[in-house]
Amino acid sequence: MASSLLSCAAAGLSAAEIIPIDSLTAQKHMVEAAFGLALLPKSSVDEELRTGTLHVLKIPGMRSTIPVVLVHRRRAYLSGAARRLLAVLKEE
Repeated sequence: MASSLLSCAAAGLSAAEIIPIDSLTAQKHMVEAAFGLALLPKSSVDEELRTGTLHVLKIPGMRSTIPVVLVHRRRAYLSGAARRLLAVLKEE
């Protein structure tokens, strides 16, 4: 979140109060009700963009990355596909 704030500041946007909301649906509803902006994965707002209830704000030079991790239970059964996925990810 800190890097997003720095990117916004670098783009000339002023500081804002941040209210963490752990539900994508709640975040979308808050924005639709004009209670601010949200940083959301674009794939989670496809329907709202199509119907026009939300709009993407393009900020020049702002890029975002989201770390992704794979977790699994130790000593639990893994299917052949899961074992293969683990092997491919370890190669990367």
